[in-house]
Amino acid sequence: MERRFNTEEALKILKDCYITDSVQSLRKWIREGKIVAEGTPYRQEGYTIKEDDLKAFIEEERPGLLEILNVYHQVNDRIQTGIKSIVNPQEEQSPHNNKVPNPKTEEIKIIEPESESDDLGVLFEMLMELEQQIKELQLKIENVIREISERKEFDEMKNELDKMMEFKIDQMKKELEHIFLADMKIQPITNKSTPDKSAKPGNHRTKSLEEFIGFLRKEFWNANPGNEKLKGERNKKFKEEARGGYSLFYDEKGLFRDEELRSANDDDGLELKLMINNQESIITGQNRKELMKQYFEAVFLPKMKGMENPLGNI
Repeated sequence: MERRFNTEEALKILKDCYITDSVQSLRKWIREGKIVAEGTPYRQEGYTIKEDDLKAFIEEERPGLLEILNVYHQVNDRIQTGIKSIVNPQEEQSPHNNKVPNPKTEEIKIIEPESESDDLGVLFEMLMELEQQIKELQLKIENVIREISERKEFDEMKNELDKMMEFKIDQMKKELEHIFLADMKIQPITNKSTPDKSAKPGNHRTKSLEEFIGFLRKEFWNANPGNEKLKGERNKKFKEEARGGYSLFYDEKGLFRDEELRSANDDDGLELKLMINNQESIITGQNRKELMKQYFEAVFLPKMKGMENPLGNI
């Protein structure tokens, strides 16, 4: 039977993988569908996550890390207890383990040959060289893990700085516009009877690329039990197709293309025109979500399944 982890266990494993130590981030990824999880009957226990689903998420965030840690574990028995449950679960369950010497803290004991046999001398030199190679490999692995962690922190810091600069520029524009209108004694025209259609980030009015990918995964892909789990090459293909579809619905600012997609025959409907094999095809929907659902079923899903002409049945 496949093992499952509760929220606390999964968080420790993600921390050992240098991904996050924040339970809020873990719960956010679960809500967005990036980590497939199931609720438990007891509220205090939170969610349960299958081992394969957790491995798939780690591979997506840290490609190749689990394989590196598996090699690392073979020469170093001081790997963190959390990630050990995924890297080498058999050893964790066994009460009697054959301990592998840790080349960082323990010297590999080698008895020098008492005889002057040339064969034993050569073997002794080979073992000493092997010990040095193990130590060098361990140092390289630690450097790679540290560089991955530092790179992610830099990217997160850059994204926060970009958002802050964009907010400040927008705020300055609004202040200058207000001062200009005041000097000219002009009042901006507003329609109090029309509700404000601006929306907070995360709904269909505005979405970032990452939110769009998470939305397709959670609402359409995961909703169908017949779809395969998104991991490895299939997950990469899913993201690639989602990036191609994002610009069809949202502009460079992340705003939904309401005016461009509004139906010419129905003021309340939306339509998406696509050119496939030099032939124009039209996808329609009564609202934004329905239009994206029709696109997912008619275009996105067939592409994921390798169909050459996804709109052939429209």
